[in-house]
Amino acid sequence: VERKEAWARLLRFGLALAAGAALFLLLAGAAISLGAAPLFARMTFTSTAGRLLRLAVGGLLVLLGLLQWRGATPGSGTVYQVVKPLIERQARLRRQRPTLSFGLFGFGYILAGFG
Repeated sequence: VERKEAWARLLRFGLALAAGAALFLLLAGAAISLGAAPLFARMTFTSTAGRLLRLAVGGLLVLLGLLQWRGATPGSGTVYQVVKPLIERQARLRRQRPTLSFGLFGFGYILAGFG
């Protein structure tokens, strides 16, 4: 029973991750179909906007991933004090609604690679 529950949980989180990624792609497709194609055309892999987007979202995902890693401690520096409210909110969401947390991670993961 315990093994089945573990697989069910793994599947649920994997599906949430995929759903978050799919949601981003659906929203991007809808935006393009509603006339945002010029905005998306400027957001290329080598454009300044694309690089900044990947850097910001990717950096945030790496930071949150490191903080989730059990061996990492955030410390008490200035950067930590600035992002502390976000970290606490993310941790609370992960405890209270882990499936939603994985969905948001999937959305952010695709967003980070979008530019």
